[in-house]
Amino acid sequence: MITEPTANDMELYIELVDGNPINHPILKSSLEAIGIDTDNLPENYARFVRRIPVHGVYERMKLVEYVLYDGVYTDKYEYRPLTEEEKQEKQQQVKTEWSYGGHPSWIWDEENCKFNPPIPKPADAEGSFWSWNEESGLWEDLLKPEQPLSSVDYSIPSKPLETDNFSPKTGPKFT
Repeated sequence: MITEPTANDMELYIELVDGNPINHPILKSSLEAIGIDTDNLPENYARFVRRIPVHGVYERMKLVEYVLYDGVYTDKYEYRPLTEEEKQEKQQQVKTEWSYGGHPSWIWDEENCKFNPPIPKPADAEGSFWSWNEESGLWEDLLKPEQPLSSVDYSIPSKPLETDNFSPKTGPKFT
């Protein structure tokens, strides 16, 4: 039977030989399943804390190893810069993906390998959900319609709607 991971499962341990980590980190539930009490670990197991790798946009992971840091085993990452060819390939991939649905008005930022809007996105405010409107060249708060919801007519029309008479912001226009 497959079960969803629990918070208990997120606790990790690593096996040691002569004080050195071997293999990969092991879930707490896996150790418990083979009869190991994680509150009284044998000397050949130690607690492990997973670190999320963080690297620059034009870097690639070169090496990961498990090291002892402040009494706990953890990941240690080493990165290398992308070659000029790899950098060009990455930029081309981002540009190609953007061409399938990105906004034409956005500006290429080579340093960060991404497209940026011509106008910075407004600061997030509670109750806001910003979306770029390519036609107007402005950010729109989708959670704050131009027309209050109480003034929108939700009645069923007596005749079919024509698609030219519909606006996602204000709803159908009846003629």
